[in-house]
Amino acid sequence: AKARQQAPWRLLFDLKAIRHDELEVLALTSAVQILEESQAMRHCADGYLDQCARGSYILLSVRRKDTGKRV
Repeated sequence: AKARQQAPWRLLFDLKAIRHDELEVLALTSAVQILEESQAMRHCADGYLDQCARGSYILLSVRRKDTGKRV
C-alpha cells in the first residue's frame, strides 16, 4: 500500500479541473496532494489514502481561481 501512496495514481476518467465563475475543482491524485489538503483544511482527508490509491474514492479540492486559496 505504501508504494501506491507514494506514486500519483490515475483516475478512471479524465478530470483535470472543473472551473466555474470564481472557483475550480481539482482532483487530488497523490498522497502528497491529499496530505497537503488535509493539513491546509484541517480535516481527515488523509484517512482515505488507501481508498483513493485503489480507485475506490476520488477526493476533490475546491479553490478560488484568482488566488488558489482552498475553500
